[in-house]
Amino acid sequence: MNVEENRGLGQRPSWQQSMLRVKDAKASLDFYQNKLGMTLIDKYDFAKWKFSLYFLVSLQPGEKYELTPGTPEAHRYLWATDKVALELTHNWGSETDKDFSYHPGNAEKDGLPEKAMSLFNDLSQQFPCVYDEQGSIGKRYYRQDEAGTPFGITLDHDTLEDNSVTIRERDSMKQTRIPIDKIATFISENK
Repeated sequence: MNVEENRGLGQRPSWQQSMLRVKDAKASLDFYQNKLGMTLIDKYDFAKWKFSLYFLVSLQPGEKYELTPGTPEAHRYLWATDKVALELTHNWGSETDKDFSYHPGNAEKDGLPEKAMSLFNDLSQQFPCVYDEQGSIGKRYYRQDEAGTPFGITLDHDTLEDNSVTIRERDSMKQTRIPIDKIATFISENK
């Protein structure tokens, strides 16, 4: 299966992955692989930001997976598969830090995640889209650059005020602030 076939325009959006933050990657991988029977299909290490992503799936009985996680072939398989992956996010060093904890998210709802999901749902009807709200914006850009995503759309608290977003172009890294109702035109004219 190639990525373009799986991400064809006009296809219904699908659930690609769910993410869990884990304190101890080794123990978590052992649990999901050896207790639940899942298969590690890919891995990304982000040394600059000191975290790793692990992607696991449940294979059908008799199905074999022979790619090496972390390789370009495994990356292509991950982003093209129709399987739902479990993404484990691990911050390096957290396994030995007794005070380490994750921020639970917004204490008060501001409407930004809901606006982002609404925009994602709208754009998914016209373009292949990936929704990512994990980590800092730099980590998101890096992950999507690695995956080959041509445009990154960022909503921020100004979006709630002026109904505009920032679009970042992967190849030039140019960032442009535009109104939400102009996004589809911008992408169509710049792909």
